[in-house]
Amino acid sequence: MKSSYYCSIKILSFIFIISALQGCGLVSMMVDEEFEKVDDTLNLNLNKNGLTFPVLINNNETSLVFDTGSTIPFLYDEKVLNNRKPDKISNFGKVNYFGNKLDFYRTPLSFENDLFKSNNTVFVVLPDLYALNDCSKREVTGGFYGKYFLDKILNLNFEHKKLFILDSLKTTTYTEIESKFFDLIQIQIKLNVNGKSEWFHFDTGNVLYPIIVNQNSEVIKDAKYDFNVKSNRLSLVEKQNSTYYYQNYQINFADEQISSYVISNSGIKENKYNNVGLQFIKNYNWIIDYKNQKVYHKNYNQSRLNPIQVSKGHLNKSAVENGKLVVIQMLDQIENQNYDLGDQILSVNGASITPENICSYQELLNNSDWHILDIETQ
Repeated sequence: MKSSYYCSIKILSFIFIISALQGCGLVSMMVDEEFEKVDDTLNLNLNKNGLTFPVLINNNETSLVFDTGSTIPFLYDEKVLNNRKPDKISNFGKVNYFGNKLDFYRTPLSFENDLFKSNNTVFVVLPDLYALNDCSKREVTGGFYGKYFLDKILNLNFEHKKLFILDSLKTTTYTEIESKFFDLIQIQIKLNVNGKSEWFHFDTGNVLYPIIVNQNSEVIKDAKYDFNVKSNRLSLVEKQNSTYYYQNYQINFADEQISSYVISNSGIKENKYNNVGLQFIKNYNWIIDYKNQKVYHKNYNQSRLNPIQVSKGHLNKSAVENGKLVVIQMLDQIENQNYDLGDQILSVNGASITPENICSYQELLNNSDWHILDIETQ
């Protein structure tokens, strides 16, 4: 099972990494890709991995995340290439990721989904980013968004779990929301959060948090956070990261209002964009009109939306690294906790961690309230 920790890595890392990729020159990546239309409807799956859909890459069946927060298709698992490096590969350089230099390359791949097929869809490949957890099972191998949608009208319909490509704009039941378009296909919408109006990156690839604000945002200026979660990234204990949670914030846009928690993260404090994620986005249907650069929404729920809340009891996380079960994320305000980031977990409720049970205990820990468990560490 893929843990929330790895979902959070995607969110906090890809916000960070894709911004770096954009800074390296997005236009230089956009080669003359050719697309053959198949249909105007894409079936979407809404699950723990986010908003996903099946694809064929180099004739290999896999799934990708439908990620409006990315400017380009990307892979974080080279295995989908069937151990074959395509003839046309160009190096893309390195990015500094929490102190590590990671290599990227881009390559045109054979790519087919319900919307189109292509022999030269350009993907950025991140070969080493997710080689983290000895027990992790990847159910998706990357994300997709990009040039194909540039001149189209999209209906992102969560009510029916489909993406429709529209021939013309029909908004009789939709309401326009203030928006702006940038970097070819990126979108921002304006939200009023606790009385402060700011722009938010529209990001279905952010699967874990409803609202992320920059640490310099006016939304949290002079505000006291309710609690914080500490974590380390890529096995680097010294690269400690803090996620600050602010509860019960009022979110307003157009005629809608919803109560939600908001987070800010020390690891992305230099990122210039606020971010609105799938937990928020999935409550509405959306029309993204690239032709006229407008965004519309519709509340398909008949009753008032429930508040978006966080479960504090499941914020502690473990991971298997180099054959050891270690603490990689922890709620800072739990009383009498006897562990710290990077500690090795030796036993749970008196049962010793062994190579045979280590993955099952990782799954147990990542889906349990730690403070009711007897956890021995060193």
